Amino acid sequence: DYNIINELLFNCSKIQPVENKKDANETLELKIIELQMKINNLIVALSVAPEVTAIAEKIRLLDKELRRASVSLKTLKSKGVNSFSDFYAIDLTSKNGRELCRTLAYKTFEKIIINTDNKTCDIYFMNGIVFKHYPLMKVISAQQAISALKYMVDGEIYF
Repeated sequence: DYNIINELLFNCSKIQPVENKKDANETLELKIIELQMKINNLIVALSVAPEVTAIAEKIRLLDKELRRASVSLKTLKSKGVNSFSDFYAIDLTSKNGRELCRTLAYKTFEKIIINTDNKTCDIYFMNGIVFKHYPLMKVISAQQAISALKYMVDGEIYF
């Protein structure tokens, strides 16, 4: 229990498929830069073009898209402040702490199948990753589990 809760559950935001490692913040930041460049190019074209109505309309549309992307980026960054690091402070001896931990587990794990004979379990994450034969009696740090992601085959990692 301890290993799964303290190492995997509280670090689950870091356990992502390698191909999905591109951060959402980075994607939005790149989109914002691209939109700003398009707007700047259209402003330059606006100064020399004889027909400015179509260009001005395109600038308005790009500006709306730029504002939406900026709001999305701010929202993502504000959500990132209250990340899983806050869960290390959960008091698992209290009822509220256990309920909060259970809620987080329901959002993180699809299912966990325990093999008591081998003292291992198969952990199915909501993001599609599966940890096969994850040891119950050996402490595997979150960093070790994250490092194992590069050896993932078809969404599965064998321990």
